Amino acid sequence: MDFSSFFTNPFSLIGDIGGGINSGINSLLGDLWQNPSNSAMPYLQQAENQLPGYFQPYMQAGQNAINPLQQQYGALMSNPGGMLNAMGANYQQSPGYQFQLQQGLNAAKNSAGAGGMLGGSQAQQNAASVATGLANQDYYNYLNKVQGLYGAGLQGAQGMMNQGGLASMGLGEDLSSLFGSQGQLAYLGQQGQNQAKQNLMGSLFGGAMGLLPFLGGL
Repeated sequence: MDFSSFFTNPFSLIGDIGGGINSGINSLLGDLWQNPSNSAMPYLQQAENQLPGYFQPYMQAGQNAINPLQQQYGALMSNPGGMLNAMGANYQQSPGYQFQLQQGLNAAKNSAGAGGMLGGSQAQQNAASVATGLANQDYYNYLNKVQGLYGAGLQGAQGMMNQGGLASMGLGEDLSSLFGSQGQLAYLGQQGQNQAKQNLMGSLFGGAMGLLPFLGGL
């Protein structure tokens, strides 16, 4: 470097010194500066990669429940009578029906005998009424149980769908938090690096300017 040019163009010499200092600072920072965000990033990325595995089973269960629920609710709204008929299509007499029927018929027979109407049309009508009433009661008891089980199934599927939705929301919130943390760490790391560079440049420029009086005597 030609220091004699300082007296004819001092700013050119200062620029040369500044350029050399800046190049030296970049080299020094590469060796000395350890960005703290680089140490934290692998842990955040590990969490980012592992989180979906914890949520995935619940999200998948929720997705699987969507179509069946839509079909069932659609059928209930468009043809509730058809759903009711379908529920009753597999009706079978309960184990206690025959016993109740026999008890009812015996009671009707005894009542008709006590009134002197045994074998008459009135006694037959009473027996038929007893049998019809017990059959209706048994059938609607069956429907109530089937509807209860059906409702429990719908509620369970709805719960899985809701759980899947909550899992998706939870994963989104956790990933958003992780991405925010990564961005903040990257920003703080760059900020620290810039500050370290600024401080080092200030120190080196201060030292270089302190040498200028001595360089003038060369």
